[in-house]
Amino acid sequence: MISVLVTGFNRPDLLDRCFTSILNQGMPCEIYVHLDGPRNSEEKVLTQECLELTSNLRHPNLQFLESEVHNGNLGCKEAMWCALDWFFSHRTKGLILEDDIIVLPGGLLATSILLDRFELDKSIGQISLSNLIARVNRTDVSYSFSNYPLIWGWATWKDRWESNIKDISEHLKYFPGTEQANIIKSQVGRRAFTYWLKRFEKASISQIDTWDFQWHFSNWLYNRKSIHFNKVFAVNVGFDHRATHTKVALKRDLINLKKLGEVKDQDLQIRERRFSSISITDRRISSRVFGIAHWFFHPLKFVKTHFLDRLTRWNSK
Repeated sequence: MISVLVTGFNRPDLLDRCFTSILNQGMPCEIYVHLDGPRNSEEKVLTQECLELTSNLRHPNLQFLESEVHNGNLGCKEAMWCALDWFFSHRTKGLILEDDIIVLPGGLLATSILLDRFELDKSIGQISLSNLIARVNRTDVSYSFSNYPLIWGWATWKDRWESNIKDISEHLKYFPGTEQANIIKSQVGRRAFTYWLKRFEKASISQIDTWDFQWHFSNWLYNRKSIHFNKVFAVNVGFDHRATHTKVALKRDLINLKKLGEVKDQDLQIRERRFSSISITDRRISSRVFGIAHWFFHPLKFVKTHFLDRLTRWNSK
């Protein structure tokens, strides 16, 4: 059985799709639902619809259901932090889904397997179910490691979340000069590293109302990697005017669900992808997901970094 945190606000239609994608996986689960409060009278009606939808949730796979609802609006950052703190006060590990995320077949089981497999490995910060650079029609399942903690469907453990740094301003002063920062810079790319430092700085002074940049930075600071599957296990379907940050979908964000290869739970075997370099993965994500191009390609540095990544990973086992 897997524990799932679902966060919602004012989109009952998307919340319903999210619930359906979880419960139709054919796997026992328990769901914790955290609903932020309304900002006005119109949203109060929508929030009430979300609450009624949650209260009426019934399914043979649903083993336990609990919800927490706020009367006032906390906002994006505070609501997510509050939801995660609340969830991990009850559970030691679990899957986290915002209401605009749907889980694809095999996603719950794959996540559950790796949550158990890497529970004691403190070098892993999270498991990402979304993968915008994956071949979506694959039916085999493998995984690799990355410096990017993608959060369109993700899972983690209580001890990792409790180490999350909410006020990163002081740490940002010394982190860029550390050896760990130089390693990450070599893997994600110099331009991408600079890009993220600027985003972290804006989040630290509340110029960006978000919670995940602090989580992202915390994982970099503690040298924790994210696990990425080679296929898509979660999709964001919430691109419209109601979204906080994803009001418009770029081409890279859109995935044709008909092209997704189906994974049968009874046949699911998950292996680590051999010869998969963190540098290769991260530079593809920097370029194709975040649009951060690299100025040049250095063959010798590429080969050196590729094999050092693999050697470091093998020696740590």
